[in-house]
Amino acid sequence: MDLKIPLMNLKLREINGTKQVYDIFRSKWIPLTEEEFVRQNFLHWLMKSRNYPISRIKTEVFFKTKNNTIRCDAIIYDKSLNPLMIIEFKSPFVKISQQTFDQIGIYNIELKVKYLLISNGIDYYCFLLNHYEKKIEQLLDIPHYNELL
Repeated sequence: MDLKIPLMNLKLREINGTKQVYDIFRSKWIPLTEEEFVRQNFLHWLMKSRNYPISRIKTEVFFKTKNNTIRCDAIIYDKSLNPLMIIEFKSPFVKISQQTFDQIGIYNIELKVKYLLISNGIDYYCFLLNHYEKKIEQLLDIPHYNELL
């Protein structure tokens, strides 16, 4: 699978014909799906190239809204452990669509983060949100962690 970011040195294994990856964020082995391949490589790349601290990255984050439970693929937190960025990952074979943008927007109704990031490993979209002025700016690159604060 060719991603636009460098492939990271992930810990992989195969058990009974099922490929697995060690998720350092949850400290456990999980099935290596196409979407998980993107998530693991992308998050490791953020740590290595953009200095995102492992202690500020959480995967598979569940939270309740008034009507249902939502699961974010990943959330980046600030130094006070307030949500700062929501990340939505897709398989490299899934085209990022308006539905993907709507999905992450719904997540942000509750969290009101400053940044949104969407990637399928081939394409990525990063946005800076100004909630006071109700403006969204698409960024040309993904900020380093210290630039998020």
